[in-house]
Amino acid sequence: MKTSLQGRSLIIRAEGFRGDAYLCSAGVPTIGFGSIRYQDRDKVCLGDTISQDDAEQLLSHYIATQIDPMVPRLITRPLTQPQYDAFASFLYNFGYEKTRGYNLTKVIADGPEDNTLEALRAWEAKIIHWWPVYRMAGGKPLLGLYRRRVAELLTFLHLPPDVAWTLPHMGVNLDELVANMRAGKPLVSEPKLTPPVPPPAPPFVPPLPPSSGGAPPISAPVPPIAPPAPPAPEPIPALEVPPAHTEEISMSAEAKPALKSKTVWGVLVLVMAPFVGQIGEALQVAGATAPSTGEAIADITSTAMTFVGAILAVIGRMAAAQPLR
Repeated sequence: MKTSLQGRSLIIRAEGFRGDAYLCSAGVPTIGFGSIRYQDRDKVCLGDTISQDDAEQLLSHYIATQIDPMVPRLITRPLTQPQYDAFASFLYNFGYEKTRGYNLTKVIADGPEDNTLEALRAWEAKIIHWWPVYRMAGGKPLLGLYRRRVAELLTFLHLPPDVAWTLPHMGVNLDELVANMRAGKPLVSEPKLTPPVPPPAPPFVPPLPPSSGGAPPISAPVPPIAPPAPPAPEPIPALEVPPAHTEEISMSAEAKPALKSKTVWGVLVLVMAPFVGQIGEALQVAGATAPSTGEAIADITSTAMTFVGAILAVIGRMAAAQPLR
C-alpha cells in the first residue's frame, strides 16, 4: 500500500507552500511543502528558494523514499487506505525516529483486542485520546498543529477532514465531534433564541379620493402613534375624623330670659330648700313653748314647711341637672 492522492492532499493542506526557506516552529530551516532536505539529502538552508513544481517533485520523492517504506515497519497490522494516509501524514510531520517512540504508534499497531464492536469502539477511543496530544512545537501547543492532528484523526476514522481546519480553539470535545459527524448531527449546538416580537403595524388609512382634475390619489399621512399615557394614580382616600363630642352652650337670639328659665329657678329652689327646712324646725321649737292653740298651729306649719322644703329640694336637683337653655 502507498500514500494515495487523498493522503498527499492532506499533507499539502497541512504544510502549505513556501518558496523561500524559513524556520519552522521547531527552528529547522524548511522550504516548499515542509521539506527539510533535498533529493540528494542536503539540508535546506536559509536563503534557498524553490518553485512550486520543484516543491511538489521534492514532496513526491520524500513520500516514496521516507514515508511509504517506513509505514509497514511501524504498523505491521493491516490498515485501510484512509488509515494509511492519516498515519503517513503524521509520519511526514515527525519523521521515523520520533514516530516509532510515540504511544499513538503503539496503539495503532496493537489494534483492537478482538473483532467485537465493543473492542473496536474502545480502540477508537484510545486513538481519539492520543492523536491530538502531538500538537507541541518549541515547547508550546499550536493551533495549526492541533487542526492538523484532528484532520488526520478524522481521516483515520473515515470521516471528512475539512471541518478540522476551521476549529476555533484546542478545547473541542473530539468524542462528541466524531459522534455527531457519524450521526449526521450539527457539529456545534447553537442556543435556541426566542424570536423577536414584531412591532405593531401602523393603523390603516384609506387613500384620499382623486381630485376633480384627475390627479392620482394621495394617501393621507399616517399620524405618529403616541405612546400610551401612563395610568392615573389611584386617589388616596381621605381619612374621616369624627367630630369631637362637645356640648354647645350658647345664648342665641331665641334663648329665654334668665327669669323664665327653669334651670335658673331649679338652682334657686335647690339653694332655698335648706333654709325652708330650717324655718320649719324653728317653728316646731317655738310651738313647743307656746300655749296649746299655738302649739297646734306651729306643728302644722312646721310639718308643711319641712314637706315643702323637701319637695323643693327634689325639684331643684332635677331642674339643675338639665342643660341650661
